[in-house]
Amino acid sequence: MRVNGRLLPIEEINDVIANGSMTSVQGDVVKFSMEVTTALDDDLTDAQQWIAGAIGALTPAYYALTPPLSVFVAGLPENEELSYPEGAASYRMHRRLERDPRVIEKAKSKFKAANDGRLFCEVCGFDFFSSFGERGRDYAEGHHIRPVSQMAEGETTQVTDIAIVCSNCHSMLHRRPFTTPAVLRKIVEGGSNSR
Repeated sequence: MRVNGRLLPIEEINDVIANGSMTSVQGDVVKFSMEVTTALDDDLTDAQQWIAGAIGALTPAYYALTPPLSVFVAGLPENEELSYPEGAASYRMHRRLERDPRVIEKAKSKFKAANDGRLFCEVCGFDFFSSFGERGRDYAEGHHIRPVSQMAEGETTQVTDIAIVCSNCHSMLHRRPFTTPAVLRKIVEGGSNSR
């Protein structure tokens, strides 16, 4: 873990985790970043595996300890254009649940067959082809009605477990707390944005 560009020793990292406060780290109250690098063709060392596990443990602390943006821009004139460095390469280790893309393709085919060859959002009715022409032909997203994260290893997904949705509705379905396509459809049909 780095604070103000300084690599922290393990004792100070443990202090941050235990106290939940960056003030224990020699007064440096700033956001921190952790770097995990691995050679693509080498096995992870024990230390790298420990660091990867610590990332999950530290994520809540990161959000709790990161000062609001106002701390970083305090005192800047309101009309001053800010620039933000982006594009740096970083490496992350994470757990990814496998999905079989064939079930989405089959669900899209079945949906098209039942809807005169059209794909459109089951929640809001958006049709990519109607809006974007050829670029949007046969485009829609498949949403697992039962989240893959809630499935046990080896469970199967059927075509009927997939809802055809647009990108916006798909994002809203995955926003916490999760909801279902039927509930989201009622929200869309209600037309009020106060939900």
